[in-house]
Amino acid sequence: MSSPPLRLALRRALAVFLLAASCGTGDELPGTESAIPLLRRLPDRLLEQRGELVPDLAAGWGDARPYGWEPAVEPRVGERTLPHVWSKMTRAHLRLTAGSPRDRALALTLWGPPAEARGGAPYEAVATLNGMELRRFELPVAPTEVTIDAPAVLWQEGRNLLVLAVDRLLEISPERRVGVALARVAYDVSLRVQCDPEIGRVVLAGETGVDYDLEPFAGTRLLLGGRAIGAGTLAVSLSRVDPADTRKAAVATEFAVELADRSLERAFVLPEAGGNLVRLELRWTAAADSGARFELTRLDRVETVPRELPPIVYVAIDTLAAANLQLYGYSRNTAPHLEEFAREAILFERCTTNAPWTVPSFMSVMTGLYPNAHEIDWKAIGQGHPELWEQWLLAPNRWTLAEMLRACGYQTGGIVDSVWLCEAFGFMQGYDHYDIHPGTIFKTDPQGGIRMVNALAAEWLARVDLARPFLLFYHVLDVHDPYTPPPGYRGRFRNDDLYDPEPSAFAGGFSSCYGIIPIQVARGEIPEGDIPPRMSTSPFRSAYDEEIALVDDELHSFFEHLKSIGVYDRALIIVAADHGETMDEGDFLFGHGVLDDAVTHVPLLVRLPGGRNGGRRVGTPVQLVDLYPTILDFVNPGVVRGHLHGRSLRRLLEGGELPPKLIYAEGGILRQSMAILHGWKLVEKQRCHGVDPAVVLSDPALPSILREGVLPTLLAQMAEGALGETEPEDALEGLLSRFPVARRLFEGLAETGMTPALYAELKAMPGFWRLLGLLRREMQVPFHALYYLPDDPKEQHDLAAERPEKVAELLPLLRAEEARREEARARAALPTTPVELSPEDIDHLRKLGYADGGGSNGR
Repeated sequence: MSSPPLRLALRRALAVFLLAASCGTGDELPGTESAIPLLRRLPDRLLEQRGELVPDLAAGWGDARPYGWEPAVEPRVGERTLPHVWSKMTRAHLRLTAGSPRDRALALTLWGPPAEARGGAPYEAVATLNGMELRRFELPVAPTEVTIDAPAVLWQEGRNLLVLAVDRLLEISPERRVGVALARVAYDVSLRVQCDPEIGRVVLAGETGVDYDLEPFAGTRLLLGGRAIGAGTLAVSLSRVDPADTRKAAVATEFAVELADRSLERAFVLPEAGGNLVRLELRWTAAADSGARFELTRLDRVETVPRELPPIVYVAIDTLAAANLQLYGYSRNTAPHLEEFAREAILFERCTTNAPWTVPSFMSVMTGLYPNAHEIDWKAIGQGHPELWEQWLLAPNRWTLAEMLRACGYQTGGIVDSVWLCEAFGFMQGYDHYDIHPGTIFKTDPQGGIRMVNALAAEWLARVDLARPFLLFYHVLDVHDPYTPPPGYRGRFRNDDLYDPEPSAFAGGFSSCYGIIPIQVARGEIPEGDIPPRMSTSPFRSAYDEEIALVDDELHSFFEHLKSIGVYDRALIIVAADHGETMDEGDFLFGHGVLDDAVTHVPLLVRLPGGRNGGRRVGTPVQLVDLYPTILDFVNPGVVRGHLHGRSLRRLLEGGELPPKLIYAEGGILRQSMAILHGWKLVEKQRCHGVDPAVVLSDPALPSILREGVLPTLLAQMAEGALGETEPEDALEGLLSRFPVARRLFEGLAETGMTPALYAELKAMPGFWRLLGLLRREMQVPFHALYYLPDDPKEQHDLAAERPEKVAELLPLLRAEEARREEARARAALPTTPVELSPEDIDHLRKLGYADGGGSNGR
């Protein structure tokens, strides 16, 4: 790596040649009939300098992406109104963007809790920049501007992390504990990039720049044109970037041109990337107070060999189980239009989701990596016991499906109906347009749901250039619980006698508990009033199927719209679910937090452009993580990405064959994983790992685990004495007689299941937490279940004890996939604190049954 002075000298030497060869009128550039105009989309990254941050109490800090702050309840301070935020964690941070490393002074308007909250003790804060301590100081009790010098060595080009930390939070009201109040951060002049993709205009000023990530095609040129207003230097570089973590692997081309009120025109060939990406970086350097700027007038990519890139429509139907579609053998005709679509598509008979709930499943789809590669190690960031939404992040350095397609020249749009798929979790990466408005409307609202998704998708399609390729991510939530089919659908299947109306189950429990209909599911039948202790399960099955019928009709309408605008026949259309749903046949009722086949077996249909090979059924087992490499194979054949965990299915789609490959899934309300190969399914469960106490106490295996030798030890610990040769059955009765909380637990599970009322009663009884701790320790040992799916598709017969050699054969394969996941996980660039959601979003998720048991239920 050359030193900065040497690199600058080389740039100046190159400038003489480049000025002679590259400056002129725009007519000297080649024609652009097949060009992809990069200026028509937002850059992948902006290098700019905000200079000053002032909180907007409605919108937070905007694109500064803060963590650990909350808006002030009352923005007035003394006699004046002063918008400010309070740190709600001991470490809270802001991102400060900067154009270059140089000496700066930070001016912070801040203060701390009132004197009475401090109790006479000193209350200090520490400011650090990019991990280096700047200053420790006493927090004033009134707004004060504190100036802190930050030398050049601590700054870096791009993002810089400013952290304000306190040793402890102080109570300023019964409900609030806070640290630092912050009203302003100023650190430099403001230098911003002007981007207007509508007219294809980018203007760079001062120390600013833009980055564009590109998927290199063979024989691709870049056309660069622009003009300088004032004097400055434009630096251009092309670098190879590793798609596994988007870090630069090597610089392929770089040059600098000094310009003073001159035009620049340049054409150059993308370097061979060897499976890597190519990153184009443009940097404009001028004196900050000169007002000089550089306006890009042309930034196009041109392929010397024109290629046909199909539009891609990815339809994701949340919570749609393959088992409830007649395409997969179901008795009810829940989706006749989807059956019609299948005549033009290839249907995969055994597609498996890689995770049993929305967030990790879609993270896996969008990255081609196993789900838990995106799980945050919350212990490492010191956040105690996180909420469910604080445990996951699609890291900013992942090369997502949308980013990959946009780098190939696609316009990218997403219309989604779930708060889970929001920007806070990283799902917007790579999208030119991403509309989550449907997700902010609860699914029982007739104005929301798939009908709103259809309307917004049609609006976006009316705005894009249909002559150019595009990706549309179309996500609907209507099938998710609570099952509330609208008029015209409710009751459609209730009198067909498919299910016996007599069977019932406990009702009104947590969504994370076994053997009980969750509260939010029961509310689909009883919107108001008390939920009875038991409810018939047949209406829930029917209501779920009726919601599928609604989605089927509306999806048909959307496909008709695609035909009317000339897209349908040209497009690659994928229809899939992120996971399925259990019904009433197992221990876990009406939910998707387990790795049962009802949850993991999902529909997958792929219609090739022109309906090629339509009507085929493929029996080869596949998984959702295969979608990313499959799409990559269609748009950029021959590119090998070894870091991806799935494989391309293109050969299967085109009538060929693929050898068997292990299918892998993980996660849920228990720490669990599974492997499927040659029809054998191995499930490993580690009970009581980071799950709600309610899950532990309602586990259907609890009595048998206790009776199989654990209980005598447990009783000895609780009684602080030895039990000798007591038989397990006698020991169980001894436990119930000696410890009322244990008896009430077993009685309650037999009477009502784990309802919130029973859970509250147990927590109030003496010995509860001790009993819970002992049960957790005794139930932590992983155990295995083994099924042969061709003979036992509903997983009723566990063969682990009968076939230990098969368990021994599959277990190392499971460990190998876990190791691949951990390798990918280690590459994630994670924040210093977990994801934060608004109170409104959290309330919305709770209504859907997430995190309702007092902690993280993993759904």
